[in-house]
Amino acid sequence: MKKFLTIIFTIIMVVTITACGSGSEEEDEKPKETNEIDANAEKLNNMIGENLFDGIKAAKEYDFAIKCISESSGNDMTDYINESDENEIKSYEITDSHAVGGSKSVTFTIANDIDKHNSELKEILSETLDNGHAWLAVENYGKTQYTNGFELNYIAGRISEDVVDENTWFLKAKCEITGADGSSAEMVCEAHVSGTNEAPEVNDFIVY
Repeated sequence: MKKFLTIIFTIIMVVTITACGSGSEEEDEKPKETNEIDANAEKLNNMIGENLFDGIKAAKEYDFAIKCISESSGNDMTDYINESDENEIKSYEITDSHAVGGSKSVTFTIANDIDKHNSELKEILSETLDNGHAWLAVENYGKTQYTNGFELNYIAGRISEDVVDENTWFLKAKCEITGADGSSAEMVCEAHVSGTNEAPEVNDFIVY
């Protein structure tokens, strides 16, 4: 009987040790996988200055979700990038990269030659008339045209904020207009603005 109990005890110990060892191996695998993902995120973050083609290729290899943002406009370009056109993708340079290992996602800020030129124009224009003063000029102008109520949603409802040249902004956003009867309607407003922060000038103004 004593010998039988010894055998049973030995079997239990072996099973327990094996189970503990198995759990430890599984736990060891998780940090390894996490470290690898974080290492891949760091590699993507170091791709600033490289072309978008190589960035997309690496992100897909690491199984990271990809988002592309235009440096000049801030617009989401992800759906407009033609991945089948290698030359087009290579024309974009990665100017910033933000990869997150936890979510396995990367956001590339990108710019081609046109974007770089626009960025230079934007810097020049902003020295005399920044975008904030330009938007306020459009909003104030709209209130003079629609005296019953005009609200320019240039933050959440912003559609375009483009530099035409070193003197002029083109701005487009959703707006809300109130009629004489108190009813309101959501519309779209477009305007070109030039001048300075102290004296901005709305060159044209369209609501539709």
